[in-house]
Amino acid sequence: MQCFLFGLGQIFGEERLVREEEGAPYTVQCHSLEGECLKISASEFIKKVLSNIDAVAVLKQNLNQKELKIQYRKISGIYNRIWLHNTQQ
Repeated sequence: MQCFLFGLGQIFGEERLVREEEGAPYTVQCHSLEGECLKISASEFIKKVLSNIDAVAVLKQNLNQKELKIQYRKISGIYNRIWLHNTQQ
């Protein structure tokens, strides 16, 4: 199941650090001939990104947008299952 398709400069996994949550439940695959996925440690992320207050503000805004997309997909999935159930009766 594809949850997100990322573009140039986009990041993921930052929510656990920004929100001080534990765990990173991601499996990542890059299917692009031009793209790449880089992994950095939490300490490096904190040192390079979270130490910049402007970067933190942008990350929080991006997290809110991600959450809205996730909620929309969940609601759409529930609606689709209800619709399929009702049409099969």
